[in-house]
Amino acid sequence: MSEGREIMKSNNALAEVGKNDLKPYEVPALYKPNGGGFDTKSRFALGLIALSLFASLFIRVDQVVTAPGKVIPSTRVKSIQHLEGGIVQDLAVKEGDLVKEGSMLVQLNLATSGINIEELKSRRAALEMSRARLLGEASGKAPEYPAEIIADYPDLYRTEQSTYIARITELNGILGVNDSQMLGNQGKVGELQAKLEGLENRAVTTLRELEITRELVRERLVSQLEYLTKKRDYDSLTAEIASMRQTIASAQAAVGQSRARRVEEDGKFRRRAADELTTLERQLASLKDEIDRASDQRDRAVIRSPIDGVVKNLKLQAVGNVVRQGEPIMEVVPVDEVLVVETRLSPADRGYVSMDQPSEVKVSAYDFLRYGTLPGKVTQIAADTDPGTEETGPYYRLIVSTDKAFFGTPDAPLRISPGMTAEVDINVGSQPFIYYLLKPVLKLKQEAFREP
Repeated sequence: MSEGREIMKSNNALAEVGKNDLKPYEVPALYKPNGGGFDTKSRFALGLIALSLFASLFIRVDQVVTAPGKVIPSTRVKSIQHLEGGIVQDLAVKEGDLVKEGSMLVQLNLATSGINIEELKSRRAALEMSRARLLGEASGKAPEYPAEIIADYPDLYRTEQSTYIARITELNGILGVNDSQMLGNQGKVGELQAKLEGLENRAVTTLRELEITRELVRERLVSQLEYLTKKRDYDSLTAEIASMRQTIASAQAAVGQSRARRVEEDGKFRRRAADELTTLERQLASLKDEIDRASDQRDRAVIRSPIDGVVKNLKLQAVGNVVRQGEPIMEVVPVDEVLVVETRLSPADRGYVSMDQPSEVKVSAYDFLRYGTLPGKVTQIAADTDPGTEETGPYYRLIVSTDKAFFGTPDAPLRISPGMTAEVDINVGSQPFIYYLLKPVLKLKQEAFREP
């Protein structure tokens, strides 16, 4: 009640103050109407305002669209599996390790179902050595064995060389017998030809004697009996010459047969080598396929990283774990030199954004005032909006790629990992500064005197 009385006394005191006691607040005049004009301060202020308005026509201000987002891999996360499965023999990584493309992750033991590649290689070496021997036999030249196989498998070389020597010795034995027969027949032909030459000379002499004796018989100087004796000798020589010529022909035929048998035996030897070589080539081709399959299986026993990345969701704990066929073992999250940020662009800003527009990426894990921003550009814009959630609302999915994937220097980089949140400022153009000053007025002009 006492407070109420005090307030009423104050109001009554104010009511007693006359109007003449109140003076209006005096504002200093910028302009003096009695011919004084503008004072110096007023001129300076008006000049500054005019200069600012003039400058605002030429000073341009960047227009920026801001969109939230997060860092994502530029390529998909790789799920590591194995085709056959096996037992873990060596586990080279652990959760969170940074791995390089091609580096070993896990080595499996495939002994229970694997192919013995060393045995296959030994078989191939044996076939290659046999191939070299057969090539030599088929061509009639000394075999040229592969030097690397001789070094790795000296026993194979000795075996094949022994086989080659044995088969050549056998061939030479057959050819030697035939050559001996041929040489014998050739010698016989020579002897018979010498005898034939002697018989032919005797026949010429005997024929001359026969002609002389016949003249003497006509002159009755010798008896008819002597003539008949000479004629009998000549006929005997003629018959012997004919027989000798037949014998020589038979001997020459035997020499020809020996030559033919030699060619036949040599050809038979080479044909057999060629036939064996054909069969061996097929075996080598088949063995090559087996070795390729075995090598592929052996290579698959070592599971390697397909990309540079970080190990994630590792299912294995230690050596001896069983990996089932086709079962996911781990994931490798890509780590790229190019950073990709997936942003949520408001539909209201879609009309300002286009491909390849420059952008600045601020990663929330690193204070941009200290570490700066990452320059980038818009590389992908969704064709339609994503419905989003109640919190985000509909948005366009936008992809921004940066020039690098780290802050700092290459020698001491601050890596940016997938999943980090970011804010992207997209430069969509620029406007004169005066546009921003007049924008409220222009907006009011467009929206005034309209009934909502």
